[in-house]
Amino acid sequence: MRRRKNPYSENSNKILNDADRCEGCFEYEAINYCKECEKSFCPNCDQIIHNIASFKSHERIPLSQMSHLKHG
Repeated sequence: MRRRKNPYSENSNKILNDADRCEGCFEYEAINYCKECEKSFCPNCDQIIHNIASFKSHERIPLSQMSHLKHG
C-alpha cells in the first residue's frame, strides 16, 4: 500500500513513525500539540477541530517549540 504524500510536511517523502503522526487523521505529520486535547495534529486537523466553538480557546504549541523546551 502506498502512503499519500503529506502536503504539509517540509519533506513530504519522509516516512513517519507513530510519534510523528497526526492524532486526528493518523495520516499526516503532526506540527501542533494541543494542551487541552493532549494530542498532536497536522495543520488540517488542527484547523478543523479548533474551529469548533468549544475548542477555539485551546492553547496549541508548535511541536518544534516543544522539542526545544525539552532539550533546552
